[in-house]
Amino acid sequence: MNKVSDTHIRLAKLRGQFIRHAAYEQLCDQFDRQLQRRRAALSLGLFEEARGIAIVGASGSGKSTLAARLLTQNPDILQPQAYALMR
Repeated sequence: MNKVSDTHIRLAKLRGQFIRHAAYEQLCDQFDRQLQRRRAALSLGLFEEARGIAIVGASGSGKSTLAARLLTQNPDILQPQAYALMR
C-alpha cells in the first residue's frame, strides 16, 4: 500500500472544513424567516401553503454541503431517520 503524502492529507482536511460565507448567511436568514413564519401560522392553527428555497449552483459548488449544514443546525425540524442520514 502506498504511503499517503502529507499534501493529500492536508487537502483532505481542508475539504472537510466548512467556511461560513455570504451565500450561506443569506440562506440562513431566508430559512429562518420562512421557518418562523411557518411556526407562527401553525401555532395559530393556520395551515398555509409551505414555501421552498432553491439552492442553485454548478456541479461541485457545495449545494448539498450547504443544505446539510443548514439542516444539521436545525435538528428539531427533521424526522429522526432523515437526521441520521444527514450525519
